[in-house]
Amino acid sequence: MGKVLFSLDKILLSEFMDWSSFKRMDPHLLVGVVNTYLRNRGVALEEFCRTHQICREQLEARLKAEGYEYLPDQAQFR
Repeated sequence: MGKVLFSLDKILLSEFMDWSSFKRMDPHLLVGVVNTYLRNRGVALEEFCRTHQICREQLEARLKAEGYEYLPDQAQFR
């Protein structure tokens, strides 16, 4: 069996991800990817948004429209 060059985690959570398209992403996929990033990197939402040049308010509004709310004490959307 050949080597796997990239894990799904590295593809979704790295420079390969075009975060500028988050408004068009499936919201259930988006929340999973964001939560995974926050958990794996141990960062707060504010740092995630700053790093990827995403407007935090727009991201929260996008996910809130689908019933997800950011819980700062858990550092994830639920």
